[in-house]
Amino acid sequence: MRKSALLILLVLLATTLARAQVNGSLSTLVVGSRGKERAKVGSFVIEFEKQKGALQLDAAVGSLLTPTVTEPEKAKNRGNFAVGKTSSRVGLLWGTACLKVNGNLEVEGGVLNTLVGVELAQGSLNRNLTYGLVWSAQPFIYPGLRLLKEVGGVTLYWELSRGRELNGNPKSSAIGAGVVKGKGKFQFSLSYFDYSSFKNLIDLVACRKFGSLCVTFNLDYQWLDSDWRKRALGVALYLTEKLSRKLYLPLRLELVKDFNSSGVYGFKESTYSLTFSPTFKVSPNLRLRGELGRVWNSTTSRFFQGVELSYLF
Repeated sequence: MRKSALLILLVLLATTLARAQVNGSLSTLVVGSRGKERAKVGSFVIEFEKQKGALQLDAAVGSLLTPTVTEPEKAKNRGNFAVGKTSSRVGLLWGTACLKVNGNLEVEGGVLNTLVGVELAQGSLNRNLTYGLVWSAQPFIYPGLRLLKEVGGVTLYWELSRGRELNGNPKSSAIGAGVVKGKGKFQFSLSYFDYSSFKNLIDLVACRKFGSLCVTFNLDYQWLDSDWRKRALGVALYLTEKLSRKLYLPLRLELVKDFNSSGVYGFKESTYSLTFSPTFKVSPNLRLRGELGRVWNSTTSRFFQGVELSYLF
């Protein structure tokens, strides 16, 4: 059933490809820590978008690299997210069909991007080169069905999802719900995500601009189904100062705290990270980004660094 639905979606996308809007990115990066630096293709993404009446199609093909602050040099390029081909380097990254039922209700299905958290699936659009501690315990890309409804200037959503990306098993499932305000000087989202027979996640994101400074706050609270006392808290603060039209100074500060050895974030003690990623726009499409960072707790500490050259089209 899943393969048939995916095939239908790809056929729909192919029939409108000739007149679709095409966007994409290509990035090359060198990232690592303590002499383990490696040059890699950071991402190669081609995204097709088509709006035709009440139907909107969106799909991306290519390859993504997801280096994290804990293991920046060990990331591997992947394609075919959430469709059972974890070893494939190039393929379908995400693909959805969205149908507007009436003026304020939409039904979206396919391989979805999560609405939880701050950091995006296409890493070249993030403020930092590496993905953070908080991101590592959030949902990412997965097959699912989502309902969205506009109410009083905000968007309410409900979703059902399934797939290996949720819990390492292709039969894993989850349900989610939330509210999003994505316009104006102050933006926010509040989400609940329930991984079946695994864990629960409450996520809050708030974003506000103060002149040239953009401040974004992300709060995660998670607990295991097996024992609610096994829980964890994650906090991420993103500060981005725009010095000019070409120069940005993004700073990310994070804390994850574990209670009763839950292991939700991969640590059983309080862990911190600090990431600084100065970014220079060489041209409207060409960007150069550097990064320096540190992640540490009471037992270990490591520094990491990287540089990325990306082209958006």
